[in-house]
Amino acid sequence: MHVCSLAVHPKYQNRGIAHQLMLHLEKIAHQKHCQKLFLCTAWAMKEAIQLYENLGYVKEGYLRNHFYGEDFIVFSKLLK
Repeated sequence: MHVCSLAVHPKYQNRGIAHQLMLHLEKIAHQKHCQKLFLCTAWAMKEAIQLYENLGYVKEGYLRNHFYGEDFIVFSKLLK
């Protein structure tokens, strides 16, 4: 399953909402018999990178000049 986009309005950030959204996406992926969840994020998105790593996602690769010339990191997580 590919997570295309995830965002929390700045007014509601730092409340664990993104964490809960990711856990819910993992549950949906599991119910749909997906074996792997993957997503991309920009290098500058330090908080997002920390969230994904804390949830057990690993850096799998890089996309050079992916979006408006910005490099992105590919993260993935194998689902149990």
